[in-house]
Amino acid sequence: MADFLHPSLQRDIKRFCLRYGLNVSHTYHTPTDFWNDEGAGEQAVFVCLLHQMPFGEALKLVRAARQRFRNVLLVDYKLPERNLDFPAYWLGHCCERMGAHYGLYNRFMRHGGIEGVIRQLEVVPLRRDVFWGGGIGAVWIV
Repeated sequence: MADFLHPSLQRDIKRFCLRYGLNVSHTYHTPTDFWNDEGAGEQAVFVCLLHQMPFGEALKLVRAARQRFRNVLLVDYKLPERNLDFPAYWLGHCCERMGAHYGLYNRFMRHGGIEGVIRQLEVVPLRRDVFWGGGIGAVWIV
């Protein structure tokens, strides 16, 4: 896992993968990592990557991953679904506001966050989970 991810998020992602038997050998943090990796396999894991690119490119990336890999795990920001999710949502919003890709993050969230990606792809996820107090969603698609 990348060093820039919070240790608790890294732990939660690893725990999710272990619980459902997912291999994290193909974990991608940048689009370049994915496009330069010629290999294919069982699983691909995208961790906090989709909000850093235009929404259309994110959809294109996930579609390409679904063709190369049997299982794809997407981990990224999600919209709050209940009141308890709002503190984590706002904390993530503040962190991203300091980053250079805030405009991309903002558009990603306007499209519905990680759930918006799933809706646009018209797939039914195999599993869903939330991390980081409800601010991050994990969606496993086949």
